[in-house]
Amino acid sequence: MGAMRADNTWKPFLATDDIERTLKAAAEHGATVHAPAMAVDDLGSQAVIGDPSGAVMGIWQPASFPGFTVINEPGAVLFVSINVHDYRAQITFYRQVFGWEPDEEEVDGHHYAGFMDPETGRPLAGIGDEVEKLEPGEAPAWTISWQCDDIEAAVARVHSLGGTAISGPDHGGLGRSARVADATGARFSLCQPSGN
Repeated sequence: MGAMRADNTWKPFLATDDIERTLKAAAEHGATVHAPAMAVDDLGSQAVIGDPSGAVMGIWQPASFPGFTVINEPGAVLFVSINVHDYRAQITFYRQVFGWEPDEEEVDGHHYAGFMDPETGRPLAGIGDEVEKLEPGEAPAWTISWQCDDIEAAVARVHSLGGTAISGPDHGGLGRSARVADATGARFSLCQPSGN
């Protein structure tokens, strides 16, 4: 386990009620531990791992701070997703380590697993095998999608703040989305859900 270097990426943090148990399970199922569990004041404990695809993500055991609690509204996280080369291994990892039960489908020869909010039925995360969507030389990485109510205005705002549009807006499963980067190059997505 090497020292964790800060990088310029957005990463999802998945909640757990026992961070040490989750780290142990993650390592047993092919993850690399980049940063072991550490307390963050009285807020909770965090760790950082690379899943079997190499995608970096965090683990959060809440104490006084539960993590983000607002989703599916403009300005908040809508969804996190990843495309990977070994779809089955990725699904198995998240099932075994985090208890995710996917809603799987196959469309046009591609596999996709959606992980739904049990209370609302809305998707929270997705894993797919559309690796052709990765740019040449790009490794699998979790993408954070932020909800907006006007995709063109949101992309224009990114430009006005020194960021760039990488692709889109395009129509997709959740609505119209665009892949963008902020002024420092950190990439994320914007999504205007269907019906908005």
